[in-house]
Amino acid sequence: MPVRKAEYLGRFLDDVDRVMSGRHGSITGDRWLVNNYSADFLPLIDKYLSCEDEVVRAETILLLCDVRERAVMGRVRDMRKSDVERVRLACLGYLNIMQDEDDLIPDLFDILEHKTGEEFSRAATRMASVARKEDVPRLRRIYGQV
Repeated sequence: MPVRKAEYLGRFLDDVDRVMSGRHGSITGDRWLVNNYSADFLPLIDKYLSCEDEVVRAETILLLCDVRERAVMGRVRDMRKSDVERVRLACLGYLNIMQDEDDLIPDLFDILEHKTGEEFSRAATRMASVARKEDVPRLRRIYGQV
């Protein structure tokens, strides 16, 4: 059964409270948040990128990195330039991971278009975690041929 927005927000806010009371790592260490994330939840947690607590901002960025949320990339780039060091480091980690995935996508497409068997299967599995919205039509064409 899918997680409701209220349930996700409640869990996230509990972790925010823990972080603000000194238990750093509560957001980034909560695998439930990662495993149950949906892009529909972004508006609920997006505002915590502006939270007064720098640790909450940094951990929220790292959570969005873990779930591969690309919709905040522009904002993270801006924060990388102007925020405190802890947040800038989280932004740098986020941006590096997203760039690594962007660099990997052409290689995965090459495998998906020209290989079969186990190699195809591994590339398809990896592509599922790194594909961007603009990759979907091409992936549909490829997967429609197998």
